[in-house]
Amino acid sequence: MSQVLYPKYAGFIAVYAIIFLTIGVSAAKVLDELFPKFNENDKKNKGKFRYYIEVIIQIAMIALVTYLFREIIHFVFARIKGIKKHMYGNPDRFAALIIAPTMFAVQPNLINKIKYIWNV
Repeated sequence: MSQVLYPKYAGFIAVYAIIFLTIGVSAAKVLDELFPKFNENDKKNKGKFRYYIEVIIQIAMIALVTYLFREIIHFVFARIKGIKKHMYGNPDRFAALIIAPTMFAVQPNLINKIKYIWNV
């Protein structure tokens, strides 16, 4: 009979998810503060194309920040001998599922820009 669940692997997924949540939310909050705010009164002056450019740059930054901290966290875990010997596979691929929703949840300006551009 083959093993279905791997408790150590599941534990690493949980730890990675907690770290990703903490770093992801913090990074997203900084990004939301760095980028121009969505202003209902300024829609006609800026136009959808300008907001679209802001959105794609902000999304690209989210992707780069996410990639960087995933690589750094995995690198750190792989370098600690006590942790490395208990690691199986690459738990960050499952833990990464937590990143996108949490990063978007704390960026109301980005969400408002997306809603405006696509008339949602």
